[in-house]
Amino acid sequence: QVMFVESVGDQVRGQMAGGEFCGNATRSLGYLLLEGNDGDITINVSGTKKPQSISVKDQFSRTSIPILNDLDCVHG
Repeated sequence: QVMFVESVGDQVRGQMAGGEFCGNATRSLGYLLLEGNDGDITINVSGTKKPQSISVKDQFSRTSIPILNDLDCVHG
C-alpha cells in the first residue's frame, strides 16, 4: 500500500494509491506532521467522507476508522 501526501497551500491530504482508507498510513502521516510530539491534528485522507483526527501521545498515534453505514457499494 502507498499513501501519497498532497499539499495544496497549507492543507495536507493523504491519498492512497487505490483511493481506499488506511488507518496505519493515516496514523503515520499524523505522527510525521506532528513530528512525533504529543498533540492532535485533523487531515483529509482518501476513503473517508470527512477529515480524520489523529492524536499522538507518548510517541503513539491513534485515529478512528470510518465505518460504512450501508453496504450498497458491495457487489457480489
